[in-house]
Amino acid sequence: MFIKEVIASFTKLNLLNVSNLEKAILEFANIVDHTWTKYSKFINITHYSKSWWNDKCNQDLTNYRSSKSIKSCKTFKNPLRI
Repeated sequence: MFIKEVIASFTKLNLLNVSNLEKAILEFANIVDHTWTKYSKFINITHYSKSWWNDKCNQDLTNYRSSKSIKSCKTFKNPLRI
C-alpha cells in the first residue's frame, strides 16, 4: 500500500517544468514522509524481546493459530526452522 500510494501521489506532481523541479522534489519528500508515517508501525524492543524471532517465526505462528493442526504446531515449535 505504501508504494502504491507514493506512486499515485508522484504522478500528480508537476515535473514538466525544470523551474518547478526543486518544489516537486520537496513535495515528493513530503509525500514519502507522510505516507511512511501512515503505513509504518512503531516497534518497541524491550528486554523481553527475542533477538532470534524473525518473519518465518511470525508466519509459522500465524499458520498454527489459523489451522490448529498438529503439523503446523510441530513446524512452529521446530527449533531448526530458523
